[in-house]
Order: sequence, then structure tokens, then C-alpha cells
Amino acid sequence: MATTAAHRSILKKLREETGQEKLDLICPTVIAAMDARYKFTSTRAALSALRKEYPGCQHFIDEMSKRMPEYKKLDTTQEPTESQVAKFVPWDKLCEFRDMYADEMSPVQNLLMALYTYIPPVRLDFTPMRVLRHRPDKLEDGINYCILTTHDPVFIFHAFKTAKKMGDREVDIPPKLRHIIESWIKPGQQWLLEDADGPWPEYRLGVTIQKIFKKFHNMDTSVSTFRHSYLTKYYAGDKSLADINSTAGSMMHAPMTAMAYRHISLE
Repeated sequence: MATTAAHRSILKKLREETGQEKLDLICPTVIAAMDARYKFTSTRAALSALRKEYPGCQHFIDEMSKRMPEYKKLDTTQEPTESQVAKFVPWDKLCEFRDMYADEMSPVQNLLMALYTYIPPVRLDFTPMRVLRHRPDKLEDGINYCILTTHDPVFIFHAFKTAKKMGDREVDIPPKLRHIIESWIKPGQQWLLEDADGPWPEYRLGVTIQKIFKKFHNMDTSVSTFRHSYLTKYYAGDKSLADINSTAGSMMHAPMTAMAYRHISLE
């Protein structure tokens, strides 16, 4: 089932376009509506949303397979789409934005901006994230961890998109970020991002970040913006293989995927 904010938005629009709730019953009509609404570069996300929502639908699987060679060509261009250019914010500006509006943002808004700028930005992997003061004896499936030990605090990413291939990843928590996290954590709080029902769902994290940019900068952007901006800055010029591997690993994807996130013309 589609869980990200972007996927949920795509499915909502396709249902409105077709007037059908169960999109897997009218696959050709859905594909036609998708192609009419989105540019080719955006149909990949739309097909991904359809495949996650209807994992047993062979029509959507076959359509993705048919288009994959062209999608892969786009991955290797390192050039942004028109939409990505419109949403792009240089990394230095993102950090400036974080500090400029710190006094106006709510505690959770400050926390999210810090999480995505004080370390290499990950996907929506800060939820579900359990908060502990010690390393657990065993890591639970489907959960990431914020380990606030006295010395050497770390994030342990155990459940993320490429976890089966990459294994667990540890990312050090720098002092500034730890201070913000400690200010955010309340007595008895089990999850880094939680409400009365438990940890936030991923889509809520994504939507909340989008609302931050919309409110303070009137920009339509997302977690993906952080990742593209970071890699465009830190992969600029000539980088050693060790640097490329290290940065890619901290963002939980392969080096070639990391390089594809770099927008050369926007450096």
C-alpha cells in the first residue's frame, strides 16, 4: 500500500481524473490519465505509487518494466527536470533558512530542519525511530533507533529502503543536533516523532516538511530536495572514490544512485 505523501497525492489525483476508486480495475484508463497529467519524468513516481498500492496488478508491473530503460537513461544524465529546477534550493540556502527562521518555527519544525541538515539527509527514516539511552541487545524489525548514550550518540538505521542490500547503517549525532533532540524529548517519550497513537506514519513526516517550506518560503518542496541539494554541493568537482562511497553510505543508497542525485548544471 502506498504510504508516502507524494504517492498518496498521486493516487488521489488519478482517482479524481478517472472517477474510479479501484484503479486496478481500469488499468489502461489509469495509464492514459497518468500520461496526460504528468510529464514522462514524473510517470515513474506515479507508476511506483500504483505498484505499491496494487502489488498484484500485472498491468502496472509490466508498464514499469517497459519504461524502465528510459527511466534509467534519465538516472545517468545528472541533469534536473524542469520540476526539479523549480523546487531546487542550494544546500547553503537550506542551512541559512534553518537558522533564519529558528525563532519563528515550532519545536517540531526546528527538529525536522535540524535532522535533515546537520547530517547527510536520509529519506523518511526518522519514523518509526525508537529513542534509547543505551544500545539495545537486539534490533527490532521495522524500527530505527536514536541512541542517546552519554558519549558517541548515534542513529542506527535498521529499517530503510535498501537495508537488505546495505545492512544496518550508523550515523553519528553531532553536538548541535543532539542538543535539539534532547530539548525535544519529554520524560517517557519512546519515539522520536510520536503522538497519542504511537510513532508518526512516514507520510506525516513528509507532509510536515512540505508544510514548513510552504509556510515560511512559499515553496513546493520535499525531503528529496534536501537529498538533491546535499549531493549537488558535496559531489561538486572531483571527489575521491572513498568520499563518494562514504557520502552514499551515510544516505543509505549505492554510489551510482548518489551520483544520479547530483545536478551538475546547478552546482
